[in-house]
Amino acid sequence: MDNVTPITTVEKSNLEQVRTPAGSYYIGEFGGKARYIRYDLNAFAEMETLFGSMEAAQERLQSGSMKDIRTVLWLGLIWDEVVLDETTGDPLKYNISQYQVGSWLTTMNLQEVMNKLQAAISGSLPDGENDQTSAQNMTQAAAATSPEEVKN
Repeated sequence: MDNVTPITTVEKSNLEQVRTPAGSYYIGEFGGKARYIRYDLNAFAEMETLFGSMEAAQERLQSGSMKDIRTVLWLGLIWDEVVLDETTGDPLKYNISQYQVGSWLTTMNLQEVMNKLQAAISGSLPDGENDQTSAQNMTQAAAATSPEEVKN
């Protein structure tokens, strides 16, 4: 028993990286804290507002536009930085700007962040079937949802 190495506790900073909020993807330490991206329905709705459609957002992201990459990354981060109206529950503002998000990306980390961004978006959408894009599948699934399902 003398040769047994005791189990040590995980440091808090490492534990925060392990405890990923449900549906979120850890992308790294930015702005002084661990950042997680999440593409929930609100992020996708904002994406449609900014790009016109999910398909257009996906096309522009694949084109490699730095501005669009920054926007899509920002959309994945706003869930954790939203200030809600106490009465309506609607967002008043976000405590993070696209410019701030852009300042975190450099030539040294851009490819790694892009890979995580693509994984997060892919993981947030239903699997594609019959050569349809994931964005089309999500739109079709939402349209097919009955009012009774939405109430529950």
